[in-house]
Amino acid sequence: MRHVNLRALLFTAAITLSGWLVIQSTPAPAQQSAPIVVGIVDVERIMQDSKAAKSIRTQLDQQNKAFQAEVDRQRKVFTTNKQKLISQQGTLSQADFQKKAEDLNKQGAQIEKNLNQRQNQLEDGVARTRNQVYDAMRQASADVAKDKGLTLVLQKGATLVFDASTEITDDVLKRLDAKMPSVKLQISSGGTSGTTTSGGTSGAATTGSQGTTQPLQGLGGTDSSQ
Repeated sequence: MRHVNLRALLFTAAITLSGWLVIQSTPAPAQQSAPIVVGIVDVERIMQDSKAAKSIRTQLDQQNKAFQAEVDRQRKVFTTNKQKLISQQGTLSQADFQKKAEDLNKQGAQIEKNLNQRQNQLEDGVARTRNQVYDAMRQASADVAKDKGLTLVLQKGATLVFDASTEITDDVLKRLDAKMPSVKLQISSGGTSGTTTSGGTSGAATTGSQGTTQPLQGLGGTDSSQ
């Protein structure tokens, strides 16, 4: 009869049981999520103080001066023709005077339309060009965030409370100025205003043309403002 070494069996069982207990008693490592590292950017300041934004304002000032000069020229031409026609009222028949007045009012309405269209083009151009700067600013923010190991970048104006040490505006501004020291103001030959800009449209064209060409009301002409 074969003898079973009970002590050896018990020792083997103890080793197996001990190993099983050790495996089960060791907790699985918790899966840790990456920490959120926040950066704050003053978008309004960048859209005001960056070299690209300043270049837009410089170009816009030049465009506004040229636009105002055109408004003044058109106003002078229309006023001269209007006064000339009024002086001829006594020498023209009522039908002729009314026809000339209507023609002049149509010219004035067209002038007004052209000037308003030009102003709309200026405003649209400013909005589209500022959008270019905004996109470049976002890319500069992303580059700075990557360099600093940030995982979240917030706008300063939309953040209620933050630590001043988290602001990276100066770094973003420096990066943007190096990447885009200037930008060409894009003014199309057509289109209307109304384009919105992330971060605002401060500096849009402000020269108005309302009242440039008043129709010959009460003188037999057609009131083009109706």
